[in-house]
Amino acid sequence: MVCPLAAPGWQTTQTDRLPHWRFRIELAAMAVPVVFISSTSDDLKEYRQQAHAAAEANGFFPQMMEYFPPTGHPTVEDCLRKVAQADLVVAIVAHRYGWAPDQTDPKSITWRECAHAWELGKEVLAFLVDENYPWPAELKEDYR
Repeated sequence: MVCPLAAPGWQTTQTDRLPHWRFRIELAAMAVPVVFISSTSDDLKEYRQQAHAAAEANGFFPQMMEYFPPTGHPTVEDCLRKVAQADLVVAIVAHRYGWAPDQTDPKSITWRECAHAWELGKEVLAFLVDENYPWPAELKEDYR
């Protein structure tokens, strides 16, 4: 099957079986460097949106959990696979620890994503909230 978005003669492979939106995401990811944006979600929505906008403005394709298929919690393997596919990881950290998928080794998914990126030799840009910056109490965890 010939892809209507590609140069003449370019043939699709498995992507012709993917939903249209996923094909476009994969096509975009092939054309530009990918940045994986990692953080807790509910408390950092605005910051995640700003990271998304900054990534796009600087020629990166942002890969974020908001674009994962709707399956509840993505598996750890899904997250780490996305990290492996990225060229760069941006971690945004504030006052919540986040989801810890394994209670016997209670590292958060953000921790695991950053560690995996380091193991693969990828650059990790970490943005940490200043401890003196006023932060809403409802966006903090007080039990860890």
